[in-house]
Amino acid sequence: MKRLSLACSINLVILAMAAQSVAADWHAGPAGKKYPGIPAVAARAYLAEYRAPLSIQGVDLVAHTTLPVFDSHTVRFGQTYGGLPVFRSAIAVRVGPEGEIKTAVVDIARDLSVSTLPSVDEASVRSLVGQWAGRVIGDESTLELGVMGNRHGGALVWRVDVLRNDGAHRYEVDAHTGKLIQQYHLAVDLNMARVYEINNLKTPTPVDKELLHLTVTTPQELTGAEGTVARYISGDLEAQPPKPLVVDPKAVVPDANGDFLFDPINGWAMDDSFAEVNVYYHLDRMNFFFRDTLKVDMSAVKWSLLAVPHYAPNQQPYQNAFYSPSKASDGVKTYYNMIVIGGTKALNWAYDSDVFLHEYTHYMNHNAIGFSEGVFSMDEYGLVTMPGSIDEGTADYFACSANNDAVEGEASLGQGARDLNANPGKCPDVLFGETHMDGELIGSAAWAVRKELGAEIADPLNWGASSMLTTACTLGDWAKNVQDGMAELKTAGKITDAQIQKVNDAIHLRGLDDCSRFLSVDEKTSRRTNMIGLDLVGQYMGGSCSMLRSYGFALTSLFHFKYQSKSADKGVKFTVDLKAIMGGGSDWDWDMVLRKNDPVTFISNPMGMSLELDQHDYKLEHIDKATGEFTIDDKSNPPFDPTATYYMVIFQRNCPTSQATVKAAGVVPVPDAGPDAPPDVTEAGPIVEAGADSAEPTEPAADGSVEGGSCGCRTVGGANGATLAGMMLSIAAIAAARSRRRR
Repeated sequence: MKRLSLACSINLVILAMAAQSVAADWHAGPAGKKYPGIPAVAARAYLAEYRAPLSIQGVDLVAHTTLPVFDSHTVRFGQTYGGLPVFRSAIAVRVGPEGEIKTAVVDIARDLSVSTLPSVDEASVRSLVGQWAGRVIGDESTLELGVMGNRHGGALVWRVDVLRNDGAHRYEVDAHTGKLIQQYHLAVDLNMARVYEINNLKTPTPVDKELLHLTVTTPQELTGAEGTVARYISGDLEAQPPKPLVVDPKAVVPDANGDFLFDPINGWAMDDSFAEVNVYYHLDRMNFFFRDTLKVDMSAVKWSLLAVPHYAPNQQPYQNAFYSPSKASDGVKTYYNMIVIGGTKALNWAYDSDVFLHEYTHYMNHNAIGFSEGVFSMDEYGLVTMPGSIDEGTADYFACSANNDAVEGEASLGQGARDLNANPGKCPDVLFGETHMDGELIGSAAWAVRKELGAEIADPLNWGASSMLTTACTLGDWAKNVQDGMAELKTAGKITDAQIQKVNDAIHLRGLDDCSRFLSVDEKTSRRTNMIGLDLVGQYMGGSCSMLRSYGFALTSLFHFKYQSKSADKGVKFTVDLKAIMGGGSDWDWDMVLRKNDPVTFISNPMGMSLELDQHDYKLEHIDKATGEFTIDDKSNPPFDPTATYYMVIFQRNCPTSQATVKAAGVVPVPDAGPDAPPDVTEAGPIVEAGADSAEPTEPAADGSVEGGSCGCRTVGGANGATLAGMMLSIAAIAAARSRRRR
């Protein structure tokens, strides 16, 4: 935030003094005289009669309020000039119970002559105040044009009220010159709220905090900036068709002082006022963190947000929380984003700020950047989950950073809580496609940046890394963006080479410096990744692996694997070894699909909601063993090219969830052993190598499932295609299974 210089501050004080009247004039009412009518009528009659003694000739007045004071009333009038309000001008008249005038206090601007046509328009004043306040002045800020009295005929003034991280501030700007007249804090008696500083486990004693940004016109409601917290009444967003939410934004009522001092309760209730206030307080502070620290412009209508605690379809707590970029209404206003918070019968998740600060970051990622299309998506290369993993990892990070605590969700997730100080493993070894767990690589890396560089640098650095992402992003892209950001910081003299090296070490530890969509394999480098099995999918669908196969369910591996040929190579051999995990089994059905110089591509069948192979050069289908081999050589069609890069992807319908180890090696010529050498002997078993043009080809399936190369197993017939719904259920299944396993 920009701060004014001492000289500028002194000038503002002088200007402010010049703009204010020296003192109000006090006048006793005429003795023994009574004015008929209600107090406002009596007061106006008095002012009209005594214009000269009160020195208010030619002054335009407008009635403001009438306030009872015991048996009397105070009637207040404002001043106008040229149809505009005159700031800081007022007349107050005390009217007795019988219409007698007891006292009049006159504090007005006299001898005004200033032009009421501004030279600085609204857009310009927003820009000016934005520079002084260090933030974008959006529609949530109040602008008013008026007149301020001074000894030189007055000044035309823009009055701008701005919500900053320390509360509301007012800026008064000369509408003719654009100069700042003065700036001051509006908060005098702030609303208070009782909340948990983090959650009921980490900080179990509630504390009373100031609510800095409640909307001035409705301070009795949990509305501020662009968001509202409203009580859930009914609705089910997952019903078919969805039942719209019905909410009440006025259910929480403050006390007589305007404070929201409720106590937490044990267990779950749909009318838990403490929970609603807790959600508002934490979302509000997160809102101003993104506005003021990260300088995000949130002025557009698309940012409007409705938060709904204790979401309970069928009156039962919903055991989750989520962000949705969907329209919603509180009965008065339309919002374009929702955060919905559930819980369990034992705990309202609205008590754990980790939960909804995490969801708030999803809201920020979606509206400010838009790099993730959800838990998963599909592109021409198959299944896409890494953008969603980055979304989850950064949501964990910013929730934890806001709370200055490395554990995400310890009060709500139990043993499933995510500790950003823990070592989550390495890409690609630990990736499954479940975005929360895969996102731990990003969350923990971002936290390592924070530990090394401090939150003041790490928060904008990590946010900046996300800001450069697209919907095709990978975990490696995010890490590279962090490294690029550090290079800029070093040039600016803000960090050192030693600090950069420590962050790079943290990135390397997690494999994020080599975590693209396409992973290199060669004689020295093998790769390991994981693939969801249809047993697990069937378990959560109430079916079986065989049933899913019959519908054409299939999944691609998360990665494509590539081998760069060498000039001495006469061919390349890819080897895949599968190992059943998470329950085991040995019912395998998978394909190795390869392409020269470009990755294998897929096309979507919208009618069947499936994926089918598109561009590829070689394939080995329906491998029914845990090991598969594919060799491309001079007998392949097309033949091996020693200048080419070869890509391989796995397309699988395996029943067990599995760990896949992928290897590749160049095939080099074997020296001729001479005419007396014994014939080659191939060990009995499933591995049979024969080129596509060999006199003794591998046994093909009925559909000719060996294409273009040599295979390492026999083939069987079966369905083809990858149902999108199956992919979605697979990801949900692995999420639940991994969470359960951690507990």
